[in-house]
Amino acid sequence: MSPMNDPAAVACPRCGAFLPADFGPRRGRRRIWCSDRCRRDAHAERVAAARTHQPIRVVEVPRTAPPLIRPVVITLPRDDLTPAEVAARVLASPTAMGYVLDSLTRQAREKTLDKKVRNAALSLAKTLLPGQRRY
Repeated sequence: MSPMNDPAAVACPRCGAFLPADFGPRRGRRRIWCSDRCRRDAHAERVAAARTHQPIRVVEVPRTAPPLIRPVVITLPRDDLTPAEVAARVLASPTAMGYVLDSLTRQAREKTLDKKVRNAALSLAKTLLPGQRRY
């Protein structure tokens, strides 16, 4: 039996009156009480029961709509890329270029650059800063 056909799902748990029909999808919490008066009276009953340590009846109202699950699409890079294709992709992405330059700067500070990479970086420095005498 679906929640919409279930009489307990469309009736107020306090007085048993039928809930007003929803026209279209609702935002936020689903309707439980038939009126503000039933909602306030139920709250007063719960507060009084908590004060006197008396158990109260809790009514679970089933959800009327299933949760929305969105698919996650993850694209994986190809394994058969040549170094030239990888370099072209990095050069086309400002984010990737920034990451590469930050990594080069870190390696230069740590003095762990390969000789060929260091020479290429010096050539780049001469192009970017033509007035400098020392690199």
